[in-house]
Amino acid sequence: MAKKKKPFHRKWSEDEEKLLKEIYPIKRRKKVAKIMGRSLGSISAKVKMMGLKSGSPEDWTDYEIQLLKRLFPIKQTKEIAKMLGRTVNTVTYRAYTLSLNKEPFARR
Repeated sequence: MAKKKKPFHRKWSEDEEKLLKEIYPIKRRKKVAKIMGRSLGSISAKVKMMGLKSGSPEDWTDYEIQLLKRLFPIKQTKEIAKMLGRTVNTVTYRAYTLSLNKEPFARR
């Protein structure tokens, strides 16, 4: 009977941890995994262990906020999220915190 292979667990380097701290707040988890050459599970576990947060309102640049204010009323949230490299939920929540509303023709 053949032996089962043990899952490969690569240790995180200090440089990888620094990079994760830099890019995790501004990139989607899937994109972070691709950039770092790690699985989603590995990224998720490390993020939890490091206590990192993503997409919080304070992580938005002034430029992103101005763009959101200008585009949210007239563009679909999905389009804006793609432009900003953020999730639809993050964009929706940030628009809510800014009290932004959609024009009737641009809903979702």
